[in-house]
Amino acid sequence: MRIGCCTKLEQLEAVACAGFDFAELQVVDLLPDQEDSAYAPIRRRIQHAGTPIEAFNVFIPKHRPVVGPRRDLLALKGYLTTALGRMAELGARLVVFGSGPARMTPPGFEHHLVPDQILEFLGLASEVATPHAIDSVIEPLWRERYDNINTVLEATVVAPQSGSPCAAHARRLVAHGAGE
Repeated sequence: MRIGCCTKLEQLEAVACAGFDFAELQVVDLLPDQEDSAYAPIRRRIQHAGTPIEAFNVFIPKHRPVVGPRRDLLALKGYLTTALGRMAELGARLVVFGSGPARMTPPGFEHHLVPDQILEFLGLASEVATPHAIDSVIEPLWRERYDNINTVLEATVVAPQSGSPCAAHARRLVAHGAGE
């Protein structure tokens, strides 16, 4: 058994000292909206911390909405390209798509448009992640706070439609009645 720890960049050295086998950082720690020169000291810090980074969470920040009228697929693709490239460079193989604020339906936006927008985003994310051998997982979020993909079953229904190479596994889960 291996034990990992979700942590913030500022606590990475403490995670290493505590003896965890790996850590899970936030994608925003990699500064995907900034130039490589801003990211370089972050990369060095992570590489010298002594704990492998196998996964990332907080995939998409609020200012890069996945749904709604402000969604910009070209900007999202640029963000994904930078973020996933940096994750791969650090050895990560998994990214968690929770990103509640980025996938929340904005007030006044037609809710029936949201599923297609989420699927389009997941397809784009899969397209960019596949060459890096990074898998995505969809995190069901608390229904009282976020309005879509709130159960494991909902996530397993969405996943096969995303175009991800892992979609066959999700189809098997749905076929066998995965739920909560």
